[in-house]
Amino acid sequence: MGEIFYYFIEFILKCVFVYPVMAVWYGGKYILKVIENRDRPVATRDQSRPPTPTETAAAQTQLRVADALLSRYTETEQLDRATMEDTLSKATRAIMTARNLDPRATFAKTDKTGTATYGVDGLSALALYIEAEFLENRDHDTLFGDFVGQVQISRDRKRALEAANKLIVYKPRDAAAWRLKAMAHKNLKDKRPALAAIQKSIELDPTDPIALQILAALQ
Repeated sequence: MGEIFYYFIEFILKCVFVYPVMAVWYGGKYILKVIENRDRPVATRDQSRPPTPTETAAAQTQLRVADALLSRYTETEQLDRATMEDTLSKATRAIMTARNLDPRATFAKTDKTGTATYGVDGLSALALYIEAEFLENRDHDTLFGDFVGQVQISRDRKRALEAANKLIVYKPRDAAAWRLKAMAHKNLKDKRPALAAIQKSIELDPTDPIALQILAALQ
């Protein structure tokens, strides 16, 4: 009886202390691997010559792949962390491949609102917007203790700011991009750049209620 009690206590302790740490460790390694795969250089072609029709068609296919992947976020209520990271990684790789094949490639997409044309820069901006918004708004699991939780939160907020800064390069006149940048700075406790960013967002769209709420919180 005493031996059974010992193994029971050992199992409980592992469930409370060991297994959660292992889950964080392996989960973190998986996410880092996904991010590393996203940033791997793609095969390059000779950029001194114009793309061939075959390369343009291949670029359009890659853009459609990226659009289909990114639509998982916009059409799904919520994706878990691993699925979201994997989706963003694959979409970014597809966009990078399309940019290499033909940076001017576009494709037309028809939905309920009509037909729109998407290109490499447009989908790059969409991927960055989704990444910044996801990292800023996702729920952080604090089950494994404050230290681990705070490290994860800090890392995600820095990535959100990096994504927002890249997004603004593509869309410097987009109010939502500046709002995301303001939120990223706010979450990192950088009040001055947060104020500058949200003021720029309101300048571009004075009626955005979310931006006005962020400004009120920063004042």
